Amino acid sequence: MAAYAHSLTDKHIEQILIDPDLRSVMVGIETLNSGLPYQSSNLLAAQLCQRVGLTPTGSSDSHVSWTIGNGVTQFPGATVDDLRKALVEQTTAAVSQIKKNPVKYWPSFAYHVCLRQMGLALWSPAPGASYKLRPLARVNGLN
Repeated sequence: MAAYAHSLTDKHIEQILIDPDLRSVMVGIETLNSGLPYQSSNLLAAQLCQRVGLTPTGSSDSHVSWTIGNGVTQFPGATVDDLRKALVEQTTAAVSQIKKNPVKYWPSFAYHVCLRQMGLALWSPAPGASYKLRPLARVNGLN
């Protein structure tokens, strides 16, 4: 998965943005991933965003359960149309809802990496349900 996550380079994005039709679709870029609060990737994405004139967004694509939902894109309004307008008008802000807490982050990250190395993962059958330890193959729907 990591190979795909990094396959769209700065150069690719810059080439895409040359085409007016593609630029009208690609209006924003994730500059805050709350699952990576201590990684340089957020800073690099923010620099790219500013350099090529895209709109910043925040999200929570996370592999550490306590950071899910903590990265957001703030924008004026509340609807999908409001969000689209804010992206086009560049009135969004990428915001972290968590306090930087490396004392909590790194042990949690290491714990989840160790689980994966053992072929295990924490899994929840539904939002708000308690987590259960499961074989990774079952979590990924392979069994």
